[in-house]
Order: sequence, then C-alpha cells, then structure tokens
Amino acid sequence: MEISISIFLRLFLSTIFFISASMKLFSVEQVKRTIRNLGFNDALWILIVIVEYAIAGILLVDNYYYFLFFIALLLIFFLFLNIKTMLEKKNIKCNCFGDFLNESFGIHTIFRIMLLLSSVLYLIYIKDQSRVLELPFLNMIAYSLLFTGILISYLLISTIINSIKT
Repeated sequence: MEISISIFLRLFLSTIFFISASMKLFSVEQVKRTIRNLGFNDALWILIVIVEYAIAGILLVDNYYYFLFFIALLLIFFLFLNIKTMLEKKNIKCNCFGDFLNESFGIHTIFRIMLLLSSVLYLIYIKDQSRVLELPFLNMIAYSLLFTGILISYLLISTIINSIKT
C-alpha cells in the first residue's frame, strides 16, 4: 500500500502532538509557569496534555475529519496567543515541548504553528478519508519513528544553536 499525503500528514501531526504531550509530562512545573504567565490557571496544563493525546489518537481513526476543525481552532487560538505575547513584548518560554526546547514565544513558534495549521487546513481541504489503521502496523511505527527522529534532530540542533549563542 502506497502512503498518501493525507496519511503522511496525519501520522506526522499525530506524532508531533503525542511527543508534545509526553514531553510536557516531564516538565510540569515549567509548563504550569508558562500557563500562569499567559494569564490562565496553571491547572490548565492537564487539560492541554489530555487534548494533545486525544488529538494524537483521533488523527489515527477513520472518522477524524470533523475533528480537524477543532484542531485548526486550537492552533489559531495558540497563534493569536503567541502574537499577543509578542506585541506585549513579554518574554514567556513556550514549553511547546516541555522543558526540552528552550524557546520563548516568537517568530519561530509562529512558523511552527503555521506549519501545523497549514497541514490541518490541507487535510480539511482535500477531505481525504484514507484509512491510517489499514496501513501495516510496522509501517505506522516506521513513519512515527521517522517523524520522532526528525523532531529530536530539530530539538538537538536548536539546543546546540542556543548554547553557542550564550
């Protein structure tokens, strides 16, 4: 079975949200601090983690299409929250991937959100109902590991660049 762009994007997004939620679990205090600095109750962290795990799982099931609108709204909200933080000239650590990526809200975070949002909007636009769960299990694992490797490489490169700057 050939992998479609739709399946590729769904596995990519699912992996990103799964890793993001998992990394937040290792940095609970930092995530709570970010949420507090944004003006929300720091107990919101658990809802964020649950929603990210739910997104990761729902993208793998067959009837995921209408849930994409919810994901798009969440990403748009996060985008505006990022822009608001930048306009107010607040230096708030993003904690998108917990404490593993030392980055504040800013233009890089906007680009990452736009990448995710454009992937979701593409999936909404094409209305492809490809079945991820019909992929052979090992293929699903291989693609998820590929995306995980890319993400970890990005995190390592970002960390090296940040340490060189300081």
